[in-house]
Amino acid sequence: MTMIQVGAAQVSDSGVLTFMHDTYEKWFHDGINACSYRQMYRVASDIAATLTIPRELRGIAGKVVRLLAPVIDKPIAPAKLLARARTEFTRLQREMAVHEQVEMRMPS
Repeated sequence: MTMIQVGAAQVSDSGVLTFMHDTYEKWFHDGINACSYRQMYRVASDIAATLTIPRELRGIAGKVVRLLAPVIDKPIAPAKLLARARTEFTRLQREMAVHEQVEMRMPS
């Protein structure tokens, strides 16, 4: 199988798109370890801005960014908004874990 590098992704001759494992793994690790809303915002922003990430993940990450953008630099934010952002970020973490498992199973 021939792999062609395209930005942060690899495309096989059969058209299968995979992530550069180290970049994705870093986001996965950062996402799992994100404790603060600023960390969540940074990880989600990076994912949302990367075109080689599957649309589903970018969409969830974009929602986290849209929720947190108005309050990320403020000292206090509404608890309800933060709870929604946390819920969406948890959803992003779950989806990243699913995609990570799929990628690990792909033949190289």
